[in-house]
Amino acid sequence: MKAYFDDVIADGVTYSLEHLNPFYLKFFGEKISKEITLKILYSDHCFTARKNKSDSNSERCFNLERYELSKLLPELIAKMNNGSVLVFQTSARRNFAYVVKTTLYDKDYNIFFEVRKRNTSNPDCDLVMRIESAYVFDEGKSLEYTGKIRFLILCQKIYLGEKIQCRK
Repeated sequence: MKAYFDDVIADGVTYSLEHLNPFYLKFFGEKISKEITLKILYSDHCFTARKNKSDSNSERCFNLERYELSKLLPELIAKMNNGSVLVFQTSARRNFAYVVKTTLYDKDYNIFFEVRKRNTSNPDCDLVMRIESAYVFDEGKSLEYTGKIRFLILCQKIYLGEKIQCRK
């Protein structure tokens, strides 16, 4: 199988990105009495950062901290298949964040994602979850969110096309 991302070579070291190949997560939706298949995709923001943080147009480059954290993503995402996992709606409203304390840097790891109904390019699943970005905040920064919702409820509401209402 072809890798989703090519390996990255930085400072003469090759970094494999095979851990960010798409995978599938299945769960039984109690609300809809159906098994849902969720396809997980990642963006390059999980292992790159802006060269110049103060310039939103600056190019992105390989970031070793984000890369090391990205190795945790498949396992962390798989653990979201649990009825108690809460996610936070961001101020952008279309994105959500899953926040996990990691032992790697002893900081909150913020995993930003969007879930959508499948389209014709993804006929092998019910929903597509795209991990838009994942990183720890700089000192003094924190997540601002508009509400929270259980992850499995969020997925079922999106599957049904229902309005997403998050609790404060």
